[in-house]
Amino acid sequence: MSLLTYLAGTVTVRLPLLSKRIYTAILIKHTIPITASCAEENGDLLVTMRTSAYRVFCENLERRGLRTPEIVGRQGLPYVLACFRARPGVFIGAALMIGIVVLSSLFCWRVDVICLDNAQAVRSEDYVDTNAVRTQLADMGVGVGTFLPSLDVRMSENRFLMHSDSVSWIAINQQGTVLSVEVRSTHAVSDEGSGFLKETEDGLLEGCNLIADADGRVIRWEVQNGNVVVQNEQMVTKGMLLASGVYESKDGDVIFSRAHGKVFAETVRTLRAEIPLQVTEDHPTGTCETRSTLHFFGHDLISWRWSNVTFLEIFQNWKKKTGFSDAEYDTIIEERVMKLPDGTRLPLTVKKESRLYKTQSTRSRTKEEASALAEAALTEQLSGMTDAVVLSAETDTVWEEDRLIVTRHVYCIDNIAVPQNYYVDSKGS
Repeated sequence: MSLLTYLAGTVTVRLPLLSKRIYTAILIKHTIPITASCAEENGDLLVTMRTSAYRVFCENLERRGLRTPEIVGRQGLPYVLACFRARPGVFIGAALMIGIVVLSSLFCWRVDVICLDNAQAVRSEDYVDTNAVRTQLADMGVGVGTFLPSLDVRMSENRFLMHSDSVSWIAINQQGTVLSVEVRSTHAVSDEGSGFLKETEDGLLEGCNLIADADGRVIRWEVQNGNVVVQNEQMVTKGMLLASGVYESKDGDVIFSRAHGKVFAETVRTLRAEIPLQVTEDHPTGTCETRSTLHFFGHDLISWRWSNVTFLEIFQNWKKKTGFSDAEYDTIIEERVMKLPDGTRLPLTVKKESRLYKTQSTRSRTKEEASALAEAALTEQLSGMTDAVVLSAETDTVWEEDRLIVTRHVYCIDNIAVPQNYYVDSKGS
């Protein structure tokens, strides 16, 4: 059925075998168009025509005093709309639903605040309280329920920074109905590349040097806020000073800073994997005990317990134990908040604790299995050496009575600089 035919609507009538010739003659004589025809097994003919053509057909039948044939089907948009004409609530509900969906997309439903500096925060003042940031934004009118089309992001960011001492940078990004807020700590931003000393809880100033964590031959370095004390191609040993945070300025003043960066050298990294040849494995016994507890405002009201063990086992353990068994088990805890039909949360919580009991058995690993586990462990260690460029590697394998020991010496160019703190008092000593 074409789109135009669907919009106009069609009517399917049955032309009986005895009067089929008369009806067909009227259709032909008045050139009434049909869209489809189908002959039935009993000789009747099903004819489908548009609604307008059907009205013309009925008018000609009425002038000749002929009976209107049986209608066996109606299709198209006019008849679909007619089905809902007596149910206006369907259209009203659909319109309201569409309106609610459209309107809900214009308001903020959630505010996410993250501070990447919190992961590296050392002092309490370096840490940014994301909940406080969310509250401060809500007080400014940027929060759940904010009308997004009227939100001026840049103005809101500037207003926030004017009234915040702990945040030096903020970005508000809209992702649908969610506002994603990123902030940076004032102290973290100022200390990140400045090399300033950090004050400790004891009132001392904390600086930083770079020392070698392995023997090697220096290739190059990338050091900031520090004085490199080694030379290119120089051989260094583990624990040797590579870059100092204490150096003399051009004016002759002694500068204390926090040196940070990388010093690359040709070195040898030793990776080691020990795989026990005996392994203990857990096997589920099939026994499961579950205890549910009803909480009201954080207080336990009632608990009930059930198990999948047989009645005979329950009878044998009668009065012997109370609560859960002491055997080995895995625990699964689920909590569900009770709600009213309209979604209102109640101060009732059901905590379900399930214990899946298990037994343990010991088996011996095959050589192939142990070798594969050792190789996987060494590969994982190597993947953690993100700065290393591997030149070559040598592997030593030792089979002991109870374990496999695999040692891999990796010849590479790697960053051998690690920080080592030093402390300065108020007198500069």
